Amino acid sequence: AVIVLGRVGEIEWANQKAAEYMGINWPQDGGLRILNLVRDPKLIKYLNADKETQKKALQLNSPVSMETRLEIRITSYGKTQKLFVARDVTSISRINQMRKDFIANASHELKTPLTVISGYLEGFADDEDCPEKWLSYIRQMRLQANRMQNLIEDLLELSSLEAGTENNAADIVSVTDLLSSIVTEARSLSGFLEHDIQLEAEPSLYINGNQRQLYSAFSNLVFNAVQYTPEKGRIRIKWYEDKHGAHLSVIDNGLGVAPEHIHRLTERFYRIDKGRSREKGGTGLGLAIVKHIMVKHEGELHIESELGKGSHFRCDLPKQRIVHIETGLKKSLTA
Repeated sequence: AVIVLGRVGEIEWANQKAAEYMGINWPQDGGLRILNLVRDPKLIKYLNADKETQKKALQLNSPVSMETRLEIRITSYGKTQKLFVARDVTSISRINQMRKDFIANASHELKTPLTVISGYLEGFADDEDCPEKWLSYIRQMRLQANRMQNLIEDLLELSSLEAGTENNAADIVSVTDLLSSIVTEARSLSGFLEHDIQLEAEPSLYINGNQRQLYSAFSNLVFNAVQYTPEKGRIRIKWYEDKHGAHLSVIDNGLGVAPEHIHRLTERFYRIDKGRSREKGGTGLGLAIVKHIMVKHEGELHIESELGKGSHFRCDLPKQRIVHIETGLKKSLTA
């Protein structure tokens, strides 16, 4: 469906599909504002949004038939007009929902038996009567069981983010405290590799968001830097604010990524070097989780990298989510 809108959203022209998808008939509805005819809160918000927001497609159910799923896009047209395009994505939407349901259900069903298997393996490993020749096999089995458990946990988290079933209650999050905890864990993970991990953060810069999700996103980026940075490498973490919003920057001088791979890093299970990723214990879902969490918080993930020179991962969060709390005030609130 194609609709030409005027300066204030009035309908200047529409094709035949506009009637089928949006219930807008040309020329009968000419001159009327589209928001007077289609009263959908999501569409109202989208049409009144800034140009940056309108670059992303909006999905909603057709006002004519609730069984039809539409993808809406708006682009500038002429000097003051806008081109409104609605595409039927019902089949694609159903396939994606089937995929999400399958992954969520399969992961949930696998979790319980795997927990039982891991429990028995741990029991064998700790049993003094366990034959010595079995121990190496048991260690290998526990290692693979742990890999599967990590994979299932990541799949369940990704499924809940996609489905929107997780509690998204907003907290006033002290990102500096969050990052301090993550850095402590990262130094422990680094161990004998002795990475130089430094944190620079603005203590009064808080974020209105989901604390558990933000911890998951930020820890994924920091732990990835530890895993893919060689011994005694440098990792710099910075939490700061500028005129565009709040930003978390994670820079390392590790292995880096070739340009042709960067745009695919946030895809599920995408691996540059499958052997290396498995060896490091990665599930191939970490950056997909980060991307989804950023979308939930109206933010974006940016990736810059150069092979052999390191990588720069940056989470950008919008200004409207920023909360400023001075350290002294925070202490009094806590008290």
